[in-house]
Amino acid sequence: MVDLILNINKEKSISSFDVIRFLRRKTGERRMGFQGTLDVFAEGVLPVFTGSYTKIIPYIYSGVKDYLFEIQLGLKTDTLDITGNITEKKDFPKNLQKEELEILIRKNFTDGYIQRVPEYSAVKINGAVAYKLARKGISQDMPSKEVKIFDVKILSSDGGIVTGKISVSSGFYVRQFANDLGESLKTYAIVTKLQRTKSGDFSIEESIKMDEADEKRAVNLKKLLEKRMKIIYMNEEMTKDLRNGKEIPNTSNIQGLCVAFDSDERDCIILSGEGEALKVKRIIK
Repeated sequence: MVDLILNINKEKSISSFDVIRFLRRKTGERRMGFQGTLDVFAEGVLPVFTGSYTKIIPYIYSGVKDYLFEIQLGLKTDTLDITGNITEKKDFPKNLQKEELEILIRKNFTDGYIQRVPEYSAVKINGAVAYKLARKGISQDMPSKEVKIFDVKILSSDGGIVTGKISVSSGFYVRQFANDLGESLKTYAIVTKLQRTKSGDFSIEESIKMDEADEKRAVNLKKLLEKRMKIIYMNEEMTKDLRNGKEIPNTSNIQGLCVAFDSDERDCIILSGEGEALKVKRIIK
């Protein structure tokens, strides 16, 4: 089994699952997953986990994601991005200033922004993947949820092309934001370019290309986890007890999740501090 954490810089024009297929061939490891799907037309940070490390995905921080975007005003497509079929065209406000757009976004989208999940998304509706239904022309009543914009900066606004950078919560759809921004401007809007520059603790500066993926370029598990969780070390007896599902004393009075390693950092177990005991949440390896 090949246990790796890889900060992949996904290229444009391939899907997140294409990345997985490539890495399966390259590493020989079948057990693989990623955190946060990137659309085919998008590029940037895609954290990939292989082997035993797929079990760590639910415990990896993914609360903030940063994007660079380009939005075209005046167009509407079925996918809300440049890859879709154009369904509508409309005039758009001319001479929009960057400052005007930032004020508009902060007024309409930064407090209590309820965002509809796009029909072209990987969300399941009654057991079926939404985008597969959409491709068949089957319209669905898509769910909505509150998302957050932590920061936004408009970099340019010229001739209906708006570029900027945005920091958002997990589950935020930049395509839907573009559509909603267009509506607030009484026009249409689609995303034409999108790059994810940060996903939780994974950044574009530290990312690698798919063909560079190997053990030497992998993210260190301990260094990643210790950014968000307390690290403790297990002796042989503690390791045996935890692997048998037993509790161990919470001598450090840890509240919430922590991660336990053996002295060689080969064994890794996620624990939960509950009162005077540390209980096993997940045995990673």
